[in-house]
Amino acid sequence: MSPLLLAVSAIVQLGLMGAIIAYSFRQIIKCRGHGTLVAIAYVTTVALVAGTLFICAGAFLEKLVSRDRMEDIGVVGTVVTFITGLVCGGTGLASFLRSIRGWRLVFLLQALAAFYLALILLYVAMGKPFC
Repeated sequence: MSPLLLAVSAIVQLGLMGAIIAYSFRQIIKCRGHGTLVAIAYVTTVALVAGTLFICAGAFLEKLVSRDRMEDIGVVGTVVTFITGLVCGGTGLASFLRSIRGWRLVFLLQALAAFYLALILLYVAMGKPFC
């Protein structure tokens, strides 16, 4: 792949993840309170932010951390984001079945983003470089 295509792909991916995270935080702020859905949305959004930051800073981290350690971090990140995707999918399904407005789209987008991040982190866990 050419460097231009890699740059465009990274910008689009980061933009989509940023939009999903921003929409999730907007919905959390809009539906203030201490409800269960707000707490789940907050935890899953923070997990997505951590996964996105890890992927964005991956090339920098490779210079600081050994290859074996990066693979270990990739395995842990894959498991965490996969679990996040399952939680988001289950919560989205529950909010769809109970007709809870405003949260269905948040959890659907978060589930898709979490599974996408899990695939990228699985690639890292297999020992592939970020660059």
